[in-house]
Amino acid sequence: MRVSAVSSGVLRVRALSIVALFLCVAIIGDRLYRARMAHRGPTPPDTPSTPTEVRSSLPARSVPIPALRADTLTSTDRSNARSSIRDAGATVYFDSLLAETDSTLRRWPDSTLRALAVAINSGGPAEWRPDMADQVRSALREWETVVPGLHFTEPLDATGASITVHWVEHLRGNRTGQADLVWDRAGRIHHVDVSLALLGPNGQPLDDTALRAVAAHEMGHALGLAHSGDSTDVLFAATHTSTLSPRDVATVQLLYQLRPGNIKQ
Repeated sequence: MRVSAVSSGVLRVRALSIVALFLCVAIIGDRLYRARMAHRGPTPPDTPSTPTEVRSSLPARSVPIPALRADTLTSTDRSNARSSIRDAGATVYFDSLLAETDSTLRRWPDSTLRALAVAINSGGPAEWRPDMADQVRSALREWETVVPGLHFTEPLDATGASITVHWVEHLRGNRTGQADLVWDRAGRIHHVDVSLALLGPNGQPLDDTALRAVAAHEMGHALGLAHSGDSTDVLFAATHTSTLSPRDVATVQLLYQLRPGNIKQ
């Protein structure tokens, strides 16, 4: 009886040790998984789209440039900018821009605006055609006519261009265009890389109307605008048009009347 009791006790200890080891492994595994997911960030929700919709993302990156002095707006500058935006009311859309940039107005400096070099790259996916560059040029003219002092140039040598445009077969997340901005902490844009998809979310080629709408939308981002919540605006996240609305015009014109920089109170 004594031997049997000891054996039984040993078995129970071993069983408990195995259970404890299993629980430790499970806890450690769960913590590693949570840490990995936290590092990756939240998964963006799926968004419905049709072939002619423009789905754009604007991952603006603030890049400090030590060689440039960061101009600081005075309290009067900030107050005047906030008053101008407030007085414009619903005729403009600055809410999404200020939310994205922590209340920083970002735009091209006036000196750059007078000769803003755009390099439209040729080639890429099999669906690319040379005449597709004309859709981009059409979009550039659309914006050029409404921003005082703005003049786009298309240099023969793409080296050093302020805006580069290249073509991709498709983009992730049901998007058909993307503009990546590099701007300093004073709100001055220094470079923009624009990606234009040739295939819609359904895998079908985009027609010229859709390509022009995508280009107009992304060029609005390239000038410093963020998304609008009105479906009639070119900067609406799923726009169907390349024709600038009165709100598109009013927003970009007011942006370029104000000095770049943070206008937080």
